[in-house]
Amino acid sequence: MNHYIQQLIEILAEAEANPIEEPNYGTMSYEEYEKEMMKLEEGKQVSGNSLLNVSYEELPTPEKLTDEQTKLLLESILNALTAKGVCICFPRNNAPDKIKYTVI
Repeated sequence: MNHYIQQLIEILAEAEANPIEEPNYGTMSYEEYEKEMMKLEEGKQVSGNSLLNVSYEELPTPEKLTDEQTKLLLESILNALTAKGVCICFPRNNAPDKIKYTVI
């Protein structure tokens, strides 16, 4: 299982190394900003596989992971998502990693 987790982490690191450039909203006119926001609201949903090169089906279930594996995989997922412009917020700062991993 450790080898598989390491492969997933490497794939996620590749996704993190290729971030999506965010528009500079501060330099836009209101009309340009509104157009960008409408693209976000009306745009199609993007799968985890197309964004991170890892599908949700490829991720091990939380029950199969040790606490250390969960921590490493969760950190890699969050870093890759952040690089792609996806912000993940958890309601509690001290939520256990297994719960965070399950939610993602």
